[in-house]
Amino acid sequence: MISRRHLVVGGVLCLATGGGYAALRPRVGPILQTIPVGADPDGYVVAAYATNPVSWRVLDPRTGAYLARGGTFAAASPDLHYMLAYDDLRSGSSRILHTGTGAVVHDFGHAWRLPLGWSRDGRHVVLGGVAFHDVHSKEDNYFTLDRVRIQDVATGASRDVARWSSSPLWTDRAPWWTTDGRLVCGDRLIAMDGSCTVSPDPEGDSLPVLGTDRVVSVTYDGTARAYRTGQHSADLVTGTSGEGVPRDIDAKWAGIDDSGLDWLAWLDSDRVICLRDHDLAAVDVRGPGRQVFMTFPDDLVTRVLIAPAVGVPATIR
Repeated sequence: MISRRHLVVGGVLCLATGGGYAALRPRVGPILQTIPVGADPDGYVVAAYATNPVSWRVLDPRTGAYLARGGTFAAASPDLHYMLAYDDLRSGSSRILHTGTGAVVHDFGHAWRLPLGWSRDGRHVVLGGVAFHDVHSKEDNYFTLDRVRIQDVATGASRDVARWSSSPLWTDRAPWWTTDGRLVCGDRLIAMDGSCTVSPDPEGDSLPVLGTDRVVSVTYDGTARAYRTGQHSADLVTGTSGEGVPRDIDAKWAGIDDSGLDWLAWLDSDRVICLRDHDLAAVDVRGPGRQVFMTFPDDLVTRVLIAPAVGVPATIR
């Protein structure tokens, strides 16, 4: 079962921490050539957003305008000049697109249909091989993530993740990056050397805190009709976890019921970024306050990609 709404962070959530990023330029031979530019992120931007299952808009970092594209986005290069995109998971392929022109820079082929993430140093792209399972029910049909490959975009070399076991693909559990360069995909931590470990977040209901290795829980309490935040937390690099004093957000105040609001990530220790049909905002868990970052008055937005604001004005701080 694939969720109607999901955030692609990193893959579908790019995390911003200090350090240099890579400017990526096409060349003959290997996929791309990486050139360190030493740019630091200045907050975050909405790098792309989807208005329906087959249409999305991407931020052109040169102009700051959003351009229409087809297919589905998955991740952005650290400088936003390139995008990972794909079409139908049953028959399509993963591709690298030039953000400004939409031109296909590289096609990874049908064996790797799902792009999972683009490393923060710009060097590696992580791809998934998926299988469709038809159980003769539109609502219950599902995909599994059967293989994972790490592709070096500068040399063209690749390696498969060792001892990967097939797992159901839940696209509402978005991949994101730790500060030590591992991709968090569901309950797995994928290193760029091809190794893989189990995440120390066994509950799986926690959201990343942008720019850190921490995850903090946000769950829905149907009895109280409230979102309970901050009850559990974990650090995925140190492997530590803990309990906190929970804070509740009234679902009615949030403006919509459990099925129509997506909590995407923690902006900091007090604010959670959430997506509703027509706006993207940060809700302060200390009290009823909402800071709106973007509005979509003419579009029903189903999905967004948040990325570091490198070279473009930051809209989320």
